[in-house]
Amino acid sequence: MIIECPHCGHPAKKRTYFSYNTFGAILWSDGKQTAPMKPEFPPFLFCKKCDNFFWLKDAREICTEEDSEKFYPGTEKFEFIESPSFMDHYRALELMNNVKYARSLMMYSFNDLVRNKKEEEITPEMKKLHEENLFELSDLLDEDDENELITKAEAFRCLGLLGMSESLLEKITNPKLTWLKDKFLDEIRNGNRKLF
Repeated sequence: MIIECPHCGHPAKKRTYFSYNTFGAILWSDGKQTAPMKPEFPPFLFCKKCDNFFWLKDAREICTEEDSEKFYPGTEKFEFIESPSFMDHYRALELMNNVKYARSLMMYSFNDLVRNKKEEEITPEMKKLHEENLFELSDLLDEDDENELITKAEAFRCLGLLGMSESLLEKITNPKLTWLKDKFLDEIRNGNRKLF
């Protein structure tokens, strides 16, 4: 699909789904799910031409790639949209109204470097910003919501605050989450701070 930036009209290619299922999906300790047959689309972008922020849902779909020669000769030169970098997520913090959502995306973005075995790209500045983000995000999370409680426990675990993480997990009472609680507690008691 060819889309265009809502600010300057710059076109780009957006992949579409060939299949949309969760066979072979992995649920990571930060709460993100990855599935081979369900590719991710970034929720926001910075335009490659004008560098303005926009939500992908606000980008107008012009045409399919097959029809693009009618509208944009030389479409094969257009770049595919890419997921924003970790630093793009940091830039976007002040541009999003939902701060909790923005900080969650920033956490996922940092962890994507680990998930995708790109740890060599993590700079000391990025690590510092990630840790600051985990503290800020944990302040926003509601401990009365067990899903957010788990995310907060995960943030503390990754920060090395294992006792605080364990205390939060002990508050979980939902029997459906017992297996998850036990898994997290095992990782904490083994001193694991890494994404799993």
